[in-house]
Amino acid sequence: MKPIMPVTRRRLRRRALSLLRRWIADFRAEERGSLTLFALFMLIILLIVGGMAVDVLRYEHQRVRLQTTADRAVLAAGSLRQPLNPYDVVAEYFEKEGLLDYLEGVHVQEGLNFRVVSVQTQAVVPAFFMRLVGVNSLTAQALSTAEERYSKVEVALVLDLSNSMNSFNRIENLRIAGEEFIDTLYQNAEDGQISVSVVNYTGQVNPGAELLQYYNVTDRQPFSHCVEFGAADYQTMALSTSTQLTGAGHFDPWHTSRARNMIFCPSPRFPQWNPDDHTHRENIVLSGDPAFLRGYLAGLWADGNTSIEIGLKWGAAMLDPGSRPIIDDYIARGAVDPAFSGRPLDYDDEDSLKVVVLMTDGENFEQWIINDAFKTGQSDVWHTVFFDQVPAQVPVQGTVMDLRTEVDAILDGTMTPSAQQRHRFETLTIPMSNGQGLAPTRPNRNLGSGGNYLNNNRVYLSVRPGNSGNWYLPTPTQTNPGNSGNWRDSPWTDSSSLPASGSSSVPSATNCELHEAIDTGLAFDFYRCDDRIAYRMTYPWLWDNFPVRWVTNRLYGQPGIAHAGTMNNQILSRRPATTKNVHLNTMCDTIKGEGIPIFTVAFEAPPGGVSAMQSCASSLNHFYDVAGTDISTAFRAIAGTINRLRLTQ
Repeated sequence: MKPIMPVTRRRLRRRALSLLRRWIADFRAEERGSLTLFALFMLIILLIVGGMAVDVLRYEHQRVRLQTTADRAVLAAGSLRQPLNPYDVVAEYFEKEGLLDYLEGVHVQEGLNFRVVSVQTQAVVPAFFMRLVGVNSLTAQALSTAEERYSKVEVALVLDLSNSMNSFNRIENLRIAGEEFIDTLYQNAEDGQISVSVVNYTGQVNPGAELLQYYNVTDRQPFSHCVEFGAADYQTMALSTSTQLTGAGHFDPWHTSRARNMIFCPSPRFPQWNPDDHTHRENIVLSGDPAFLRGYLAGLWADGNTSIEIGLKWGAAMLDPGSRPIIDDYIARGAVDPAFSGRPLDYDDEDSLKVVVLMTDGENFEQWIINDAFKTGQSDVWHTVFFDQVPAQVPVQGTVMDLRTEVDAILDGTMTPSAQQRHRFETLTIPMSNGQGLAPTRPNRNLGSGGNYLNNNRVYLSVRPGNSGNWYLPTPTQTNPGNSGNWRDSPWTDSSSLPASGSSSVPSATNCELHEAIDTGLAFDFYRCDDRIAYRMTYPWLWDNFPVRWVTNRLYGQPGIAHAGTMNNQILSRRPATTKNVHLNTMCDTIKGEGIPIFTVAFEAPPGGVSAMQSCASSLNHFYDVAGTDISTAFRAIAGTINRLRLTQ
């Protein structure tokens, strides 16, 4: 029997190592359970990646809190209307959000009319899972700056007052929206901070005689003050005071009724007879008076076609520094607030903001143009008026007088004709519907043939083609009373041209003397007889009373004179809407090229108008497509944006 060998530690270690090697070898050879091991490995990886996402979400949540709080804080602290210390305002916002510990710095720049507030924040967000890959924390930072400057704000408000604005309460809604725009724009503003120029456009823009006097305009006339623009004019903001502009004339190109209905260049509706009717259609130049602007906008009225590009051109000119000499003269005359000295400001003035607000309810229509030969000068049409038809009922240069007295005062040199008086006698301006019961004296009053020849319904017109030879006196169904309808040798003065008998017969004139324009200071020739005058109507005065088509149809369209259609083509021409749209796009690009934001409002506009406004706007955020009373919301939003602080970081 062999003796039992004692088990030593060395032998036990060797046996254990042998068993371990055998187990490892068996494990390596064993294929069962390998997928489970891989799944455990992938689970660990997914947990690490998911944990990192949680860390990122925690970081982003904190960063957004910091950024949002910083933005709100600088907006509140940067307001010029904020009475509290801007540092305290920022600190209070962060304290209420529980983020005060992360506020690293507040920087404030202030001047008399501006404030800039900047905030810098930083927060360290500990990482829970990213530690496994060596990232112990994430740093969230937020920077925000707000700036407010509105001591030098220039606004050009360009409004569509075409005839379609009379539909569906549009003009009423625009009036309300305009007033609310002014209220919002001037809310808490100081005097001299904000200037507003208003441009009303229809088929044309009437800037007014006061403004137009600074420009070099041909074919001027006293009844309205529109000018024509060419393609090059839309490529620049400026409107030169030295370059020659062409007057657009004063005419109704559409109607065939006796009295003119709608002058293409917007003009007053006889304001001297209805002063409570807000009939002014002229531009407002750099006003800073919110009460005046509200009243003006509350009195808007609509009539005419649509020429958006012409309105926008005048709006641009009111923002261009080239207009500064004009504004300086306005200030010297007391017509503009001295606080606006130096305006329009330079485009690179860091303290100024220029803005255009453009509104339409339509789209560009073809533009009627009256040809140069028919804009000014004497026409071929004569108007005969009996002194007994024109009593003393209106002031003429401060004195109430009748027609006979006015005519004789001019002839004897005791009265110098005014600009408008040069084109017609002042006593011949009373319309049929004057609201005061005055005897109508304008030649465009309702025409009739009944009653005595002195009946004020009667208007005695005649036409003398080329101002040579005989006059043609149309028949009663065309315009005049009586029974002529023939060529005669006088404009309702000599017996050979007048009815011979009956209650409507017109007596022959006596002691008729021709007075030529060159001798009287007037712009027209006239016969002065014992009981009447017969004067040659100037083109501006003719078109102020009668539409072009009525004149060509009823006066020129007679045997031996001319064909009405031929005369229309001689007098009128047209610019198509496609050309006008090109000009509009050019003007929009010109304004935006100067860095001036354009807000546009399509107010119940057709697709063409919506497209034009969207294209012209500085961005989609500057474009509003509205209907009904929503136009007030749009105008309030625009005014608020103009005053709103701008986040610059």
